[in-house]
Amino acid sequence: MLDTAASYDLVEVSETNLPVLAKELLSALKDKVRQHMVIDFSNVLALEIDQISDYQVLLPFFVAAKKSIVLVVPQFNLTEIDSPLSLSPTILEAEDLIQMEEIERDLGF
Repeated sequence: MLDTAASYDLVEVSETNLPVLAKELLSALKDKVRQHMVIDFSNVLALEIDQISDYQVLLPFFVAAKKSIVLVVPQFNLTEIDSPLSLSPTILEAEDLIQMEEIERDLGF
């Protein structure tokens, strides 16, 4: 399910779309990243770390467009995950991460 908030697209992941969603997003987003994206895994009960790693293929498109992609994964202790993706335990914190990353880009970091 895709929901557009004021400054980002919100994609809600479910048990049924989890196996194919990363590939579907990849084909839909090629050269078309227009705003930030939050991918919410809150409704996936049996989430594995390697399943969120599948979304790393999206990162270059967001970096090239100077936009953020944040994955909401409340199932994990985020300090124990080594990932190039921005991870957050809640949507509110994901919004904060997007704002911080925008500031970093504006400052040239």
